[in-house]
Amino acid sequence: MTLGTTNEIGFDRIPHVKGQGISGYDPRVFKAMSLTYATTAMGADHTAGAAIPGRAANQSKDYGELTENAVKDDLSYELQLYTAVLDSMGCCYFIGPSFENMEILTLALNAMYNLDLTREEVINIGKNIIKIELDFNKEAGILKSMNTIPDFFRTEPSEPTGLTFTFTKKDLEKFWDKLYS
Repeated sequence: MTLGTTNEIGFDRIPHVKGQGISGYDPRVFKAMSLTYATTAMGADHTAGAAIPGRAANQSKDYGELTENAVKDDLSYELQLYTAVLDSMGCCYFIGPSFENMEILTLALNAMYNLDLTREEVINIGKNIIKIELDFNKEAGILKSMNTIPDFFRTEPSEPTGLTFTFTKKDLEKFWDKLYS
């Protein structure tokens, strides 16, 4: 089956990204979560950067209303970086992927292994992990153009909110550009 299409099985309304089923959250409503679904290396990964109610990647930032696009690219990006770090350390994201918790993790790593890492160096672990995942995908033929949500999420409003998926394909294709800058 070609990723991103459902023609092979005769259906056109399958909620998936890159062949992975969307679970847990409607991408028309939780805007940062929709970015996470569309941009994770695996596709539709609700655990890779769960932008759920009450979760902020940095307590000093205002990420706005969950149902609006503004600054949701920052929220999803940051949560995905911090979650990659937590995953690599064997931690559950329920402890809260956040800038603040990256400092706690840095202190723990330094104490456990007699290191002198900075928080930024620990966050770079997450950046490197995601780069490796994206590079693997590119070699496997899973391209930026597959960072998308099925069209029916763009055209059919979620009830009772009336919201639709509102990020452009260009937004989704460029999502990881700052990772490489």
